[in-house]
Amino acid sequence: MQKTVVLDRIAQLLRADQSQTVNTSMRIPVALRDAASIATDELKMAQSTTVLTVEALRQQLRSLLMRASLDEHYDNHPESRPTLAELAQAEADLSNHHLKNQDELIARASHDILQVMQHPTPTDVLIWAESLRFYQVQL
Repeated sequence: MQKTVVLDRIAQLLRADQSQTVNTSMRIPVALRDAASIATDELKMAQSTTVLTVEALRQQLRSLLMRASLDEHYDNHPESRPTLAELAQAEADLSNHHLKNQDELIARASHDILQVMQHPTPTDVLIWAESLRFYQVQL
């Protein structure tokens, strides 16, 4: 099935009537089951471990659907994919990091880190930028 069709089907199912249920057997780690029991019984975080599990699965599927949709968009429009520097800048802005207005420093750090590290994260870039700033490397 084409990826877009699959994503549309998952989205449709997530929006569908949720009143029909089915019995299923899942093997989960004992410690995870016990943690869920405590969360529901002692902390009243959900009506039951089943409700907790279903909601967790639903949230995970929504997250995966969003990620897959974004990946599909980037596959069709690669020019719209943000650069590592843009992602690091966004992380700095969203977290109110003290480097949030240091576009040039973050761009420099992004360029530098790509020379020495495979698949750096935006957080890696911010750490690199911190070290550049600390050692007063000129732009």
